[in-house]
Amino acid sequence: MPDRLTFQFLDVGMGDSTLVQIRADGAGHDRLVLVDCGERRTPSQVPYRDALEYLVATIDANSAARGRADPYVDHLILTHPDGDHYNKIPDLVGAAFPNYPRRRLRFGDLNYSGEIDEYGDVVRRTLAPLIDAARGIDEMLDNYYSRLDAVGDLTPWKRFGNVNAYILSSNWPDKQSADLNAKSIVLMFELDGKRVILTGDATRATERHILRDVVGDAPGEIDCYALKLGHHGSNGSTGRRWVQTTTPTAIFASGDQVWAHPYCRAICMVLDYGALNDFPRSIYYCCGDADDYSNNETRRRIGMNLWYVVKSRRERLTDEETGHTVWGYRDNAYGVQWQLRLTTGRAIEILRTDSYLPQEDVDDPFDCHPAVAGDPRLDDVRALAATLPALDPIPA
Repeated sequence: MPDRLTFQFLDVGMGDSTLVQIRADGAGHDRLVLVDCGERRTPSQVPYRDALEYLVATIDANSAARGRADPYVDHLILTHPDGDHYNKIPDLVGAAFPNYPRRRLRFGDLNYSGEIDEYGDVVRRTLAPLIDAARGIDEMLDNYYSRLDAVGDLTPWKRFGNVNAYILSSNWPDKQSADLNAKSIVLMFELDGKRVILTGDATRATERHILRDVVGDAPGEIDCYALKLGHHGSNGSTGRRWVQTTTPTAIFASGDQVWAHPYCRAICMVLDYGALNDFPRSIYYCCGDADDYSNNETRRRIGMNLWYVVKSRRERLTDEETGHTVWGYRDNAYGVQWQLRLTTGRAIEILRTDSYLPQEDVDDPFDCHPAVAGDPRLDDVRALAATLPALDPIPA
């Protein structure tokens, strides 16, 4: 079997977690890279519990296939010290792995941005005893990123066989910065010339830093197939130049019915200035604007974890898995897990878990035209407002 690079965009609710699975040609198991594992203040805990169950089952089966003595994740990357990106690590570490009833989860190495104390006890006490001593814990340097070589190609941060991983930004402008989001680790994976960018909670300022200081005169180095929108698709990320330079053909974002994530305006930016491809058939995605959520039916490759929100008092839905009719009630939110798979020499695959479909015509799309065609200065104000800590007064 050819080399394979798979991304599981987990539906954790209002948080973030992506499992990257790297399989070399002929191998019977994956190298696992877990990017973030957190959730906070989701109205329903069902998404997070389902995501944790999926992670445990996948890690357990993969570790057994490798003949490991312990359940094992090769690489753990915490993009930044915001609780909804790391606070569920203790739950994962404390989970029961069926093939390893008396063994604890172990990690090959850990990379993180920011200061170790910003993670509370998670890095120093929970993770430190579980990291391979030979590889250890790597606190990213101030303003670290992959450099361009003499011919203008980005130099990989790590190589996993034929898969290259790059750091587009980390600890910018420095690890002591009070702006946790701006110092996010921004990752890019590449296989067979196809690239996928994971942004953490990177802001528009981080995006401008990458465009100006990292790739500069070689913007084609971040032309990507898929982009995970920064900060759960908030207005403080996904600027016009960033979209025009990365030109994603598919986008993904985590989020739930909290703080309007993912924001419709961020998705509109990609619809207007990106290069999104189509799915063979229509899908749904839900996005927010202030306190209002819109259910959008589309064929564009928009993979939001927040799939559909019931807006009427009661609504008939079809369970895709069983085909049965179920009742949904006002503010019931439904999510999906997305899978993106790149295989050498083959077409890219995008799959999702089953969910619920409305039985009536309830397409209530957000009007992108005024959102994108409006005053750019107002967009900058909205972007700034989306980053203000006053919107999230409860600490991680």
